[in-house]
Amino acid sequence: MYIQFYDTKSCCYQKRNDSTKNERRHRMIAQKIHEIIQADPSTLVSTIIMHMKSSLGYTITYKKAWLGKQLAIENVYGNWEESYQKLAALLNAMQLYVPGFIWKIKTQPAYEGNQLDADHIIFKRVFWTFKPCIDDFKFFKSVVQVDETFLYGKYRGTPLVAVAQDDRNNILPIVFAI
Repeated sequence: MYIQFYDTKSCCYQKRNDSTKNERRHRMIAQKIHEIIQADPSTLVSTIIMHMKSSLGYTITYKKAWLGKQLAIENVYGNWEESYQKLAALLNAMQLYVPGFIWKIKTQPAYEGNQLDADHIIFKRVFWTFKPCIDDFKFFKSVVQVDETFLYGKYRGTPLVAVAQDDRNNILPIVFAI
């Protein structure tokens, strides 16, 4: 028996949801590299691509490897939102156990369009220092150096460290901020 006529109008099929398929693919990649990320979260994406090729037999794209790595990092360490939620508790614990520890978090109101969202706030910056840094400040040379780097990804920012030298040329941190 063979088909002589194929009516495409009456043929039914279920359209796949590509976003669901991609999410499954990223979860599968994250599961495959979970132990690698747990051992070294700075693993290069190219290393992940090579690992996936050796374990699956085909090469995944850079984007899929990167998204899988981000999901694996979230699975191991939690997501950014959870981390920022824990920040004040961590700083309070530091203040409790480290005498003279000082900190301040700056936030700003969140808006949904032009409407104020009273249930949410946005992290702006955090500042902290230690009592020995404050106490020794009077012995430092009058030059303060500020070092910065940049945060990339979803949460951008600039971690800053201000340092100074004492009379014996030791470099000591004064204050930290993001």
